[in-house]
Amino acid sequence: MDTDRMFTLADRLRALRDEKAEADKRLKEIKEEMDEVDYQLSELMAESETQNFTRTGMMFCLTTKTHASATAGRKEELFAALRGEGFGDLVYETVNANSLSAFVK
Repeated sequence: MDTDRMFTLADRLRALRDEKAEADKRLKEIKEEMDEVDYQLSELMAESETQNFTRTGMMFCLTTKTHASATAGRKEELFAALRGEGFGDLVYETVNANSLSAFVK
């Protein structure tokens, strides 16, 4: 067995994992800053009643998005209401992938 090569590869793998962890941390920081700048820009656009503008070849548009989710502890009630109103096709039964993997092991 080539122990030196095995140790070299193990050291390289560890270094790459450390590098990835740092990159993930930096990516999280960038995303947080992007969210803050996006919020500030959208606030300024709303205040100035600017729907869109183009800057350095990129168009910026003020849009509104609606996000909905079930209230904590009331998911089954929501599902029943959706089914009762004919929107049962919005309801999906899922299995957590990690739980399924653990079960299979």
